[in-house]
Amino acid sequence: MPAACPASASSPATPTQGSSKRSPRTCPARAGKDAAPTTLVSQGLIVGVTNPKTIAFFVAVLPQFVALEAGPVWSQLFLLRVAFQLIAFSCDSIWALAAGTARAWFAKSPRCLSRMSATGGVMMIGLGGTLALTGSKS
Repeated sequence: MPAACPASASSPATPTQGSSKRSPRTCPARAGKDAAPTTLVSQGLIVGVTNPKTIAFFVAVLPQFVALEAGPVWSQLFLLRVAFQLIAFSCDSIWALAAGTARAWFAKSPRCLSRMSATGGVMMIGLGGTLALTGSKS
C-alpha cells in the first residue's frame, strides 16, 4: 500500500473528493519512489546542468584556471567541467549511499525513526529561531 500524502495548501481537498489525501501520482513526497534509476539520473543531470548557481560558479571561477598558452580554451574548460562533474557525482553518490544506509538502520525501530525525525525537527526550529533572533547587524 503506497504511503499517503497529506493535502497541502496549494491543493485543498474538496467535499467531492471525500478525503484530504492526494493520489501517490501527484504527491511530491512519492515522486521518484517508483521511477527507474535511469529516469532519476537523467532528471538529476538536467537539474544540475540548468542550475543557475552552477552556471554562475563556472562563469566566475573556471576562467581563472585557463592558461591561454596551454592550448584551446574550450578544451581546458571542458576538462575542468568534466573533472567537476566526476567529483560532484562521486560525492553525491557517497552521501546518498550513506543516507540510505542510515535511514535503513534507523528504520529498523519505529521508535528510533520517530526520535530521529523529532530531533531533526527540533534542530530546524532551533536554527530558524537563531536566524530570526540574530538577524543582520547593519
